[in-house]
Amino acid sequence: MKVLFVKKRYHPYGGAELYLKSLATLLAKEGKVHLLTTNWQEDSLFKVHTVRLPSYFPYSDFLFALRVKKFVKNFSDFVIFSFDRTFSQDIYRASEGCHLRWLEQRKKFLDPFWKALSLSYNPKHQMLKYLEKRCLEVSKIIITNSQMVKEDFERFYGEKISQKC
Repeated sequence: MKVLFVKKRYHPYGGAELYLKSLATLLAKEGKVHLLTTNWQEDSLFKVHTVRLPSYFPYSDFLFALRVKKFVKNFSDFVIFSFDRTFSQDIYRASEGCHLRWLEQRKKFLDPFWKALSLSYNPKHQMLKYLEKRCLEVSKIIITNSQMVKEDFERFYGEKISQKC
């Protein structure tokens, strides 16, 4: 089996990172495993590729997705398993949940009203909404951490998306 994992940021104690490390290490014993990330700080049984991004760039998620799209062209015979919203994965693990649901919940706690309204038109959130929608449409399989996230995807994106979960 050939797998390319995609994870923008690596934090050694994060839940998604521990899951990724365990899964990649296990699969590396059985086949060819690569990881595309901005940083990885540990020795591993799999090949690590690093993508450079500007240290502070408000649209780094979008830039990362574009760089992943370009990079995966060299891995056409691999299963692409992403932990981040990108344009190019076969499998997406939605470890951050549904962004539209997060925005909806966040608006409930913002006062005055104009702050909640400004959240809807914030360019970063517009970009994340676009990335999430494209990611869900492109993915063949979506892994959610809970039934609630699956239901959120169905509510905001429709049954066609939730059937991939």
